[in-house]
Amino acid sequence: MSLIKYQIFSTVMMLKSFTKAACQLGLTQSAVSHAVSSLEHDLGFALINRDRSGITVTREGRILLPSINAVLQMDKNVHQEASAILGIKKGVVTVGVFNSISRHLLPKIIHEMDQRYPLVQVRLYEGNYETIEQRLTRG
Repeated sequence: MSLIKYQIFSTVMMLKSFTKAACQLGLTQSAVSHAVSSLEHDLGFALINRDRSGITVTREGRILLPSINAVLQMDKNVHQEASAILGIKKGVVTVGVFNSISRHLLPKIIHEMDQRYPLVQVRLYEGNYETIEQRLTRG
């Protein structure tokens, strides 16, 4: 099992769509579907129910998702700690913001971040309170 399969599964579950996950990850929908199927094969059970109305997580997938998200977060932590040991200020900062804030305050803040920390990538997720809370709980 690989971290990329975990990342793909986590993204599919977060976005509730193979197509949207593919777009966000820069992959084809087919590659995303294949990676999830491969992970399911590795584990020996289905993680996602697929039907004409869309996708839903299986009981097993719901059980594993928090652990998978924790593994992905730990991987990010390891890379950031290694960079810190080397004295390199780089990494990814993920920010959940309300639409009104992202339009008015963030352009200036992001510009300042780019100037001070050019190796830090800022990922923005816009949404309402519920959407941001869901993304936070999923890591």
